[in-house]
Amino acid sequence: MPLNRGNIGIIGGHGRGKSTLLDALAVQCQAIDGIMVRISRCEHGVWSTRTIRHAGVISHALADVPAPEPPRMIWLVDDADPLFDPFLTEEQALRFRQALADPNITVLFAASSMRHIRIPEHCSIRIVFPSGEKTNDMMAGIPSPLLATMTQHDIDTPGRAVLITGSSARLVQCSSRDPRHGLYSAHREIVGTFWVKPLEKQYGSWLPSMKSRNNNQPRGF
Repeated sequence: MPLNRGNIGIIGGHGRGKSTLLDALAVQCQAIDGIMVRISRCEHGVWSTRTIRHAGVISHALADVPAPEPPRMIWLVDDADPLFDPFLTEEQALRFRQALADPNITVLFAASSMRHIRIPEHCSIRIVFPSGEKTNDMMAGIPSPLLATMTQHDIDTPGRAVLITGSSARLVQCSSRDPRHGLYSAHREIVGTFWVKPLEKQYGSWLPSMKSRNNNQPRGF
């Protein structure tokens, strides 16, 4: 997944794997040199933010490389639904909405609905965990032809989602493989977090299936 094409939204109901995926992405983002990575969560009504990688942490091999192009920071935000409310004026909400419009920041957020989310202003890439309710899934951006190919097994499988980039939508399986096994890149994109299901499960972008580098299918959450 490219990190220089705007924000990324993870959409799905309770228990679908949004937080697990966000944690997996956080681990992989820490492998990217020259970028600050922070993660925010709300616990018992109180928001907390911690920096899990500072921008000054650069590997020895890249010490003489010029400053990286945007984004300069990746901000992962879990349970972000209330922060999209335009009437919410709390500091966390204001900072969040400002970050969404800042080209120097890529926001990876998890939300349970598309109620206040505007496309493409708030995110250009979406990872949608289908609910099985056609109206809700189509509102989240899953094309009707792709929904028609999905089975109850797709709905029930943990980590099964639809990756939406522009007009392209592909059914994917989110992987929980340890990124230390070589399934990530330190060059401003995340590689191997998803593997794409067979061709007939794709819509809008007819591309061959992706495979992990060791030719094993990653296991789902």
